Amino acid sequence: MQRPGKGYVRPMAQSGLVIVVDEAERVVAPHRLRHDPVAALGVPAHITMLFPFRPHIDDATDELVSSVTETLEPFDVTFDSTDRFPGGVLFLAPEPEDRLRHIMRRLMTTFPDQPPYGGEIADPTPHLTIGMSLDEGAADALDEVIRPQLPIRSRADRLTLLLSDDDGRWAVDRHWPFGSGRAGQRSRFTPNRAPTRGRVGRVAVPHTYGLWRSLVSALVWGTRGREFESPQPDRVSEDLRSEGDQRGDQRNGLLTSSND
Repeated sequence: MQRPGKGYVRPMAQSGLVIVVDEAERVVAPHRLRHDPVAALGVPAHITMLFPFRPHIDDATDELVSSVTETLEPFDVTFDSTDRFPGGVLFLAPEPEDRLRHIMRRLMTTFPDQPPYGGEIADPTPHLTIGMSLDEGAADALDEVIRPQLPIRSRADRLTLLLSDDDGRWAVDRHWPFGSGRAGQRSRFTPNRAPTRGRVGRVAVPHTYGLWRSLVSALVWGTRGREFESPQPDRVSEDLRSEGDQRGDQRNGLLTSSND
């Protein structure tokens, strides 16, 4: 077996507890693949409940997660607006926010050894990330494309464990249904993955630890996620701006016609 080259750093296996939002894929999937690097690594559209989580799930951990989910009832989630974090992060804002925060705080209390984002964000805001490290113009243009397709309605009825492998690729590992005391149900489902390994377009995809650090830096310090670049940023930004300009021209045409 060929040894990795000098300077190779093996990604650390990680996991996260999330609520997967399949209904959002039709709207955000192409934009996430361009602007959220973890999408190309197998991460579906989701609302993070606790990240990072334990990379190895033993029976005791499984039972602790079940002790949280068995007390929860399924509920409807609506995304009818977008919002932003410092550092060029555009996201869908879910409602009811209070019920999602309740789940997050229950998990933080149950797993005090796993503080959210390594303890750097004490009280995370529930969100579904669309893009990261966007400049203001690209974020505005992407916002123009997304908002007319809202609201998105979904059903929160389970907690999902996303697990990364040694190559930094992610897959759904198991689910814990709400209102059930059953142990986590192993999943055979693996989210769609990009056909390339390690690169998307012309920009290298870093391992997941770097992505996590980039997100934390964007949320906490507003450093624009300098540890990675969005895939094909120049072309995508130009496409979005062009589409936004076309929408603006159409609106101006309608206003001109109505004023004539």
